[in-house]
Amino acid sequence: MTRIYSLTNPSCRMKVLMPLVVAMERLFALKIPAAQRARHATAASQPTTENFSQAQAQPATATPQATQPQLAGLEKGRPKKILVVDDEESIRWLLQEELQPPLYQTATASNGESALRQLRQEPFDLIICDVKMPGLSGLQVYERLRVENPNFCRRMIFITGNPEDELLRRFLKTEKRPCLAKPFTLAELRQMVKTALVVAD
Repeated sequence: MTRIYSLTNPSCRMKVLMPLVVAMERLFALKIPAAQRARHATAASQPTTENFSQAQAQPATATPQATQPQLAGLEKGRPKKILVVDDEESIRWLLQEELQPPLYQTATASNGESALRQLRQEPFDLIICDVKMPGLSGLQVYERLRVENPNFCRRMIFITGNPEDELLRRFLKTEKRPCLAKPFTLAELRQMVKTALVVAD
């Protein structure tokens, strides 16, 4: 009698499938002896020659160590300290954003008196000072520094929106001080800062 099993019934499905599973196991056991199966299992767990070559060609990635590049703006491993003096907040922000570590460390002052207080408290490698400001002008800051600390005078760069002013032109020529005319480009700023630092040192 032919038996018809419903494969939707779990009990019937097991009765049909289990003999097939046992037969398959016996077939593979005969074709692949136990020792050979063990060798295949061991080989499967080991990298192939191709994989091993690839592993040798691609060593494990190590965490890169930080390097210390030799930069022109560094002296004895420290950034050059720059004081920006300008009553215009946008100019102070622009210069501080541009003159950043690792080459530079920038502080700002919004007027001449504030700049003089900072210069009394700590040394700076360079001072970038606006000429026309409320209170003390840039030229007056320079004259005060000539009395208090003449070393800072040779470290000053001036910036101005009126480069044609005759008094300013005579002053710059006499004191041999560099001056950036507004508006200036960042390339002009960087070049003047670099040159002034070399001359000051």
